[in-house]
Amino acid sequence: MIKSVLLLLLCTVLLGCSSLEDQTNTTELKGIIADITKSKLLIIPDIKPNEIKNIEKSELIMLASDNDGIYFHLPYNKLQQFQLYETVIVKYDVDGNVEESDPPIYEAIDISHNPK
Repeated sequence: MIKSVLLLLLCTVLLGCSSLEDQTNTTELKGIIADITKSKLLIIPDIKPNEIKNIEKSELIMLASDNDGIYFHLPYNKLQQFQLYETVIVKYDVDGNVEESDPPIYEAIDISHNPK
């Protein structure tokens, strides 16, 4: 009887521990780099570079807001690998830390140049 209770307790603990692993809700966003700051990239999906060239910053922000654009925090050395109007794919955690703004600001988990 005691062995059965201990076995049941052990199974319960092991099952509980397995649910503690990192549970992230990651997704990817493919888009154009519309703005680069000291610590962030603004990515706008489903848009062409010629649609955002030569427009005012305020218009760019409105366009990003209307097209589900997102700012992504990146380390400075990583930012230097990318250029304005380049197409990229950004992986991020939808449920992760987000700074409430419009467009929102997320932490990028990974970012890569879009293979042509």
